[in-house]
Amino acid sequence: MTLSRRDFHKIALAAGAFVATPGGGFAASEAPVAGGTLKLVYFPEPTQLVAINTSAGGPQFIGSKIFDGLLTYDYDLTPKPSLAKEWTISPDGLEYVFRLREGVKFHDGKPLTSADVAFTIFRLKEAHPRGRAIFAQVVEVDSSDPLVAKFKLAKPSPGLITALAGSESPIVPKHIFETFKPTDNPKPEQIIGTGPFVLKEWVPGSHLLLEKNPNYWDAPRPYLDRVIIRLINDAGARAAALETGEADIGPNPVPLADLERLKAIKTLNVDDRIYAYAGQQNQLVINLENPYLKELKVRQAIAHAIDIKALINVVLYGYAIPSPTPISPGLGKFHNPDIPFATFDTKLAEKLLDEQVSRARRVESASSFV
Repeated sequence: MTLSRRDFHKIALAAGAFVATPGGGFAASEAPVAGGTLKLVYFPEPTQLVAINTSAGGPQFIGSKIFDGLLTYDYDLTPKPSLAKEWTISPDGLEYVFRLREGVKFHDGKPLTSADVAFTIFRLKEAHPRGRAIFAQVVEVDSSDPLVAKFKLAKPSPGLITALAGSESPIVPKHIFETFKPTDNPKPEQIIGTGPFVLKEWVPGSHLLLEKNPNYWDAPRPYLDRVIIRLINDAGARAAALETGEADIGPNPVPLADLERLKAIKTLNVDDRIYAYAGQQNQLVINLENPYLKELKVRQAIAHAIDIKALINVVLYGYAIPSPTPISPGLGKFHNPDIPFATFDTKLAEKLLDEQVSRARRVESASSFV
């Protein structure tokens, strides 16, 4: 099986994806070859497959093969056409106009129109954990032209243009999703999108079968005939499936402790790049409700007492990038690399704590005197 890099990365959306190739290494040819079955290992088993009222990983990863968004993005988060072939934003940021592709159909044969877009945006605004914020300023979506969706905002929302991927804001069919409550999950037979693959089978605890959408608007894509997603909760079993060739790929399929061992296997490759669309990171958050931790010098002392590099090497086996701010380095457009990281300096930490103790004693003494 040969995949172009573009198709590979549309499938392997997350960092830590493993690919099994017969001779080791990525396929030499960039030219896509039609046909074949991709065998993917995944965990945990998703509770649903469309990110319309959830930000869970399963609907994002699997659902984006079934549902499209208005836009897609490159690794630098530059917007690219998807269901919307072009778009404009008014100078005041209060109107977004999306012109839809002609002839796009849902898997049940119904045409995609701006009414589906309008319905989706307000369903996301009502039910999606992040959609409530992203689309909070959207007061109207004009769908009078079936191929034009005009978003009208009460206030500018700069983040909106980066939140329109199929994994975050999937466009769903109004005629199906309006039949149940926003908080309800669609039944398997209602998992109908415009995406490159169609859900054919979902056996809980076993697998999902996705088959090529023969009427996909971006023909000749998809090049694969089908994708089999094996639901394997045990990390050892996932590793074994990759090592034996029973599986071709998997997002974050094995524990970090196993990576070095698996890297030595010639038929496996590791893509450890950051999932740029989300920029996830682990954070150490200080509890400001604690009276001691409300003091700046105490917080600074803690920061200087933590050896971040050692923490990454021990806990995450070296697979992390230090971030001095809540905005991850993976979000290159928004991360400020000039903000310095607190240096690991235990003597400075002790000095800051001593200064805080001295200050607290002076305050206490002054209070007693009064």
